[in-house]
Amino acid sequence: MVRLLSVVLLIAGSLTAFSQGSGFALRGGTPTYLDCGPGMNDLDFPYTMEAWVKLAVMASEPRAIWDSGVDPGGNYYGSWIVVSAAGRVTIAYGDGTGPSASDRRSIFSDPFIPQGEWVHICGVQDGPLSGRIYFNGIEVSTTSSGTGGLSIVHFPTGQQTIGYHASIIGGAWLNGAIDEVRIWDVARSTAEIRASMCRRIDPASPGLAAYWRMDEGMGSMVSDLSGNGHDGSFAGPMTWELSGAPIGDTSTYVYPGSWAGESLEMPGPDATEQLLVDEVNSLVGDGVHLYRVDESPNTTVGLVPGTPNHYYGVFATDESSSYSITARLQGGSCGTCTLEWAGRNANDAGAWLPLAPGTFSASSCSRRLTGESSIGDGWRSEYAWADSITAADIVLGDTTSIPLCPGDSILFSGNWLSEFGTYVDTGLSSNGCDSVYGLQLTQSLDCPDTCRWMLPNAFSPNGDGINDSYGFPDAACILEGPMQLDIYNRWGQLIYRSTSPLQRWDGTWKGRQQEIGVYVWVLRYRSPEANAFTQQQGTVTLVR
Repeated sequence: MVRLLSVVLLIAGSLTAFSQGSGFALRGGTPTYLDCGPGMNDLDFPYTMEAWVKLAVMASEPRAIWDSGVDPGGNYYGSWIVVSAAGRVTIAYGDGTGPSASDRRSIFSDPFIPQGEWVHICGVQDGPLSGRIYFNGIEVSTTSSGTGGLSIVHFPTGQQTIGYHASIIGGAWLNGAIDEVRIWDVARSTAEIRASMCRRIDPASPGLAAYWRMDEGMGSMVSDLSGNGHDGSFAGPMTWELSGAPIGDTSTYVYPGSWAGESLEMPGPDATEQLLVDEVNSLVGDGVHLYRVDESPNTTVGLVPGTPNHYYGVFATDESSSYSITARLQGGSCGTCTLEWAGRNANDAGAWLPLAPGTFSASSCSRRLTGESSIGDGWRSEYAWADSITAADIVLGDTTSIPLCPGDSILFSGNWLSEFGTYVDTGLSSNGCDSVYGLQLTQSLDCPDTCRWMLPNAFSPNGDGINDSYGFPDAACILEGPMQLDIYNRWGQLIYRSTSPLQRWDGTWKGRQQEIGVYVWVLRYRSPEANAFTQQQGTVTLVR
């Protein structure tokens, strides 16, 4: 097998149809949503609604998750689940008599839902006067509201929606990302909710009324995998993105009253390996999930050659959790056992990064790492490992030389490059040997004056030593006068500030890998020519 050296100019990227693990998610905003056809007018007590959501950080705006059948006139019909303007998850139903509190009954969570991170929410309506709400598999306290009738009345010609609810003045939209939406015509127990929240489910599961996995990744249609015909279509420009929800093909969990002596393990698909989580330090009552994805990940950048076509994930429901992990090959088939491993935050984090060496045991062929933490959006962590391969020989391929000007970027075998130097790309050839391809980036003689403020338009912080940080390509010639460089994410949050051209951004914020995508930079500096401050702005694409 021959690997081709690929060099292209920077262009707008597109999603590749990888649906491993959590696959894709849908992002909707005002006024876009998913139209799922005629209302689910046969839904009655009891029922369950659940989804993984990542709501944008926005002030005082209600967010819609799902509605069984919208009345365009705004009267309370059918069933729905929304997040109130105060940030409380609300499950409700209407009796069809009007738009006021006397026409519906609602149950809302006392705690606020976390925003800006993936959270599993679930609402269970056991009956007209009783219901439950869960965050990440943990039942939360609730308060009831409304004095409507005791029966659900559906709007005869209503449309079922994901990401839109009309019975709030002005309407409510998702304004965030959503994945794995499931509607059940049964009341799910706590154990059932926990058992399936971190894995894909069988579309033929008893009681499943609708199931949108949202792994199409392209187009404007979303299939209802339950076979009940509730397929969805975009109403407005919704967008696909890689999902960061902690979802695998199989999973296990524990929510103990005390973590003393507790452990959790996930065997490999053929029982020749194991991931063990123990020494958990967490709040009493919180849980840990392990899941396994039985396909290669959406990117193999950063993985050791020979890594098997599956990987593992850990999801801790408490953001202050820490734990130890052990990767182990089972049995005596390991030989020299030079096990190497890598990790990433989640399916949407991009490239894999080498894990700390930890404690290595050749006798049991294992590596152990203590003090793994779950902080903020890094509640989720994924792991992969391999018994490393030693190359039999090296085949040197041609080296291509490309002249660039400062600020230009090219793509070399999956990495955006913008700094002058020589780069190599190593891949395993069909005979088991390594093949090396070279690329030289040189200074073009036809560039404009390079001693000015210029910033590249892409970088790839994936730990491979190539273009891993973002900043000025030639800081030596721009040290004249004060400057300030600010970088903002898609929600307008300031995530990086530099006051020196020698400083560089590593693609993280508060210790977390940032998402693949486009970021806005704003630069203020004193112009030597005008002896006054000048402001410029532009964008940078983060790829892994």
